[in-house]
Amino acid sequence: MENNIQMIQADTFRHLHHLEVLQLGRNSIRQIEVGAFNGLASLNTLELFDNWLTVIPSGAFEYLSKLRELWLRNNPIE
Repeated sequence: MENNIQMIQADTFRHLHHLEVLQLGRNSIRQIEVGAFNGLASLNTLELFDNWLTVIPSGAFEYLSKLRELWLRNNPIE
């Protein structure tokens, strides 16, 4: 998407209950706060490729029960 997003804060998407695909690839995301994906009950695809993520917080995807695709390639995850 190339929007130069650097951080995803907790509850950013809390009102998007019906969203099925979230495209956040090709940004500058370095940090994902715990609870960033709260409220995304219908999400089945999450694209986070080509960012600057080094750490994924424990439980980051905990409530994404319908998640089937998670794209993390090209991140310097430690």
